[in-house]
Amino acid sequence: MSAGTHLSAGREALARALSADARTEFEAALAEDETAEALEGLGLSLRVLDAEGSVAARERAFRLYQETGDAKYANKLTRRARNIEAQAERAQVSR
Repeated sequence: MSAGTHLSAGREALARALSADARTEFEAALAEDETAEALEGLGLSLRVLDAEGSVAARERAFRLYQETGDAKYANKLTRRARNIEAQAERAQVSR
């Protein structure tokens, strides 16, 4: 399969909340071509499976979006990271 096919399958798996399947598809896409989109998808799939790996993948995606001049998606990742941090803080406070 092509990287694009793996990206599509990964997005579909995320939409169905199948994190492990999504991870497999995004990793396969990355084996073909390291793109910001595949790294972002991997980061999202890892939120449930591997928090540290999720952060690392999203940081790499952010850098690739910046390198390619895609400020819109770089900013989207920044906002998403802030939302995740805020959720984690609220969860800590409620304990």
